[in-house]
This record gives sequence, structure tokens and C-alpha cells, in this order.
Amino acid sequence: MHDKFIDLYYVEYEQLQNEWYSGEKQTWELIRRDRLLKLFYRYAKFGVIDEDLLVDIEFAVQENTMRLIINTTIWYGNDDFFEDIDESDIEENLERFARFIEDGSQASFGRNIMECGLAGLMRYSDGYQSFLAKYLQDSLNASSENLHGRLEHVSKILNVIHGSGGIARWYVEGGDYTLSEIEEFFVKGISFWHGFEREYHQRILSDFGLKSMHTRVFGE
Repeated sequence: MHDKFIDLYYVEYEQLQNEWYSGEKQTWELIRRDRLLKLFYRYAKFGVIDEDLLVDIEFAVQENTMRLIINTTIWYGNDDFFEDIDESDIEENLERFARFIEDGSQASFGRNIMECGLAGLMRYSDGYQSFLAKYLQDSLNASSENLHGRLEHVSKILNVIHGSGGIARWYVEGGDYTLSEIEEFFVKGISFWHGFEREYHQRILSDFGLKSMHTRVFGE
């Protein structure tokens, strides 16, 4: 079986190296808040999945997750990213790498001494790596025709980053606030009786930590 996870890893790794050696900052693409909310609102209210929206958001979630995984691997020294650099220059290059992956958020706190003086936090994960890797693998292997399944995998990744500090703002405009708005679509009560499979929307609810479905429609 073709390993899409490995393929994406090498694509993103090569791009990261190109940016690193060109002296650029690591590029990062946020999902637009309005597009993400539109995708989940239409799904929650009408049982409709906008495939064009899903494709764009799914790709951004997959790409950002892989970049987060790669950044974390390099930061914790489990990679030969600096193999062509003299050992005496490792600390200097780690500091440069910290600036390369910082998020520009102007966060007033840091997770470690290296983040002091940066314009924000470094984009790496210190506790979610295994979950993100598993759900990314599932997302990449999902059947292209199974829109409900693909949305489910995207929602799992978003649920991991929801409430996880700075990570959410590396995925979507508005960060945790935007993801909480999606949760509110379900909490406020949306009609789930529009002909799509109960199994999938129950899983979506579960992904956002909700135990039961609601059957009211917006505006009631």
C-alpha cells in the first residue's frame, strides 16, 4: 500500500529545507475563519458537506499537522536536519531554528528558555504528537468519495488542537475562539434529520466532546 503519510512528510520536509537554506521564515497558512464555520454550519444544519470547502480545509489541516510533526521532530533532536553543520554551531542554529518556526504572536510567555526574546511561541508540539500523527494518517488514507469520513478525520485533528494553548491559532483564524463557535453549532441545537448517516454526525459530536444530539433548528 502506498504510504501517503511518508509521501507528505518528504514533500513538506523538502519545502522546509528550501525555506531554511534560503533564509526565509517558515511559511504557514491559516484556514480562514469564515470558510471553516461555513463548512460546519452547513453540515450541522442541513447535513450538506461542501466538497470544495472540505478539500481546501482538509489540505490545510493535513499540511499544518505534518509541518508541526516535522518541527517537533527536529526541535527534539530526533532528526539529522543539522547534519551538515559543525557541532560547535548547533546551539546557534537551534536559536535560528527557533526564530524560523516562531509564530509572531507576541506571546508574553514561553515554554522554555529558547523562546525568551522570540516574537511569539515556536510551532512545535510537546504533548500531542502521537494523536496528531495517528489522525493525520487516518485523514490521508480516507476514501476520497467518503465525505462524511473525511470530515470526521478533520474534526478529530481540530478537536486535539482545540483548547491546547497556542496550537489552535496555528490552524485557523481566531484559534480556540473559532473552534468553540463550531462546538456552539451543536450545543445550541441543530436539526440532524436531513438524510445523512446518523453514524457520522454522532462521531462528529463525540469529537467535540458532546454526548448527545440535539434536534432543534437554528431560529426556533
